[in-house]
Amino acid sequence: GKTRRCQPYRRTRPPTSGPGSRSPFQHRRASPRAPFDRLPPESRPVTSPQTTANVAESEAKTEIKVALWDYTNAKYYKNLIEEFEKNNEDISVKVIEISADEYNDKIQIMLSGGDDVDVVFTKEVASLAGLIQKGQVLSLDDYIQKANIDESYYGGMLNELALDGKVYAMPFKKDCTILYYNKDLFDKAGVEYPKDGMTLTDYRELAAKMTSGEGAEKVYGAHLHTWPRSLQNFARKTDDFQIAEKPVANLADYYDIFLKMQNEDKSIMDYGTLKAGNIHYSGVFYNQQCAMVTMGTWFVNNLLEQKANGTIDFNWGICSLPDIDGSGNANGVIGVTPVSINTASKHPEEAWRFIEFATGTQGAAVIANSGIIPAYVDDNVKSIISGLDGIPENFSDYINADKFYLEQPLHPDAGELEQINSEEHSLIMCGEVSIEDGLQEMQKRIDEVLK
Repeated sequence: GKTRRCQPYRRTRPPTSGPGSRSPFQHRRASPRAPFDRLPPESRPVTSPQTTANVAESEAKTEIKVALWDYTNAKYYKNLIEEFEKNNEDISVKVIEISADEYNDKIQIMLSGGDDVDVVFTKEVASLAGLIQKGQVLSLDDYIQKANIDESYYGGMLNELALDGKVYAMPFKKDCTILYYNKDLFDKAGVEYPKDGMTLTDYRELAAKMTSGEGAEKVYGAHLHTWPRSLQNFARKTDDFQIAEKPVANLADYYDIFLKMQNEDKSIMDYGTLKAGNIHYSGVFYNQQCAMVTMGTWFVNNLLEQKANGTIDFNWGICSLPDIDGSGNANGVIGVTPVSINTASKHPEEAWRFIEFATGTQGAAVIANSGIIPAYVDDNVKSIISGLDGIPENFSDYINADKFYLEQPLHPDAGELEQINSEEHSLIMCGEVSIEDGLQEMQKRIDEVLK
């Protein structure tokens, strides 16, 4: 059938989503922005429940408020808080849960309005940069020095979270982008599994082999999600791309390959269809509508849970992200979840105790038991992750690499740079502009911001 026409981002205004019908694997749309008191109940921040029997005991403790997303669905957050409260009997934790889709906007509204939430988890580095620029989170340097934090266990990430020589967040967990594949689909096709050290040409050829069927029965060889970093991480892995430092012209070969996969091989879903239908990558993989997908290592936890509850019943495996050079697992690309103290916190010392616990050896062990890779990695963490039920045998290979590159830089203009990136990426993938023209315009706009 005909490919749905993309509704691209326009350079003269912020991006908007295109129209589209819902699909079985569609991700829930974000609610419109509105003050909390005008939002429907299901969209308002919710707090962890507290029974009447615990009220008297809680009054004798210092209560700290922790802002999170996905608290209801992520068991490791609950386990982490329970373990913290066991080890810190004078502190109780009240969770302020905000929906994942709305978290970045709402946490900024809360902090700008003087909300006294104590601990702030941040979804991405660009959002953290905005909070730092507005003076909404505290410098942690004095706390880090007093606690004698050993930076070596964080693989250089403390330096990555510094801006103007000061550290404003501790890294809570890290997510290395890797390749996931459906073993059952490969077995059925009689095709060899993906492996470490593939080049992007190898990846394109493999995706073409694994593409079959038509219409609703079609199985795509691979899936490329709509985030710009889903494509650009392939270049980030070899340090070909860094939006504030490297020329974006370096992305030309990568766009060329994926546009050919989309338009010629038909081995990945059309970008316009994904955007218009708001199609979520997880449903595509869960429903076995693609053989391969690249995603962060946190997706391992999702797959283990889906397999345990019977949502999926296929076997899957992992390998390193392909790249132009076929360098294997020498380098990795990571996303980091930073955690900070709100400048308006009434209990900064207790907030730091929570952060120190959550991002140190004890907290790392707790979340590692859920298949989540903590930012803090020691031998105990490696042992825990390697011994998890259902975990791929080679999973521990992706905990460490010779060199990790952050998906996004902690830059004062990170938010604006990512906006430009998203808009121009959409225009290129939709075919509204050529690769050359799109990248030239992207570079021009980036240079204007940096000046």
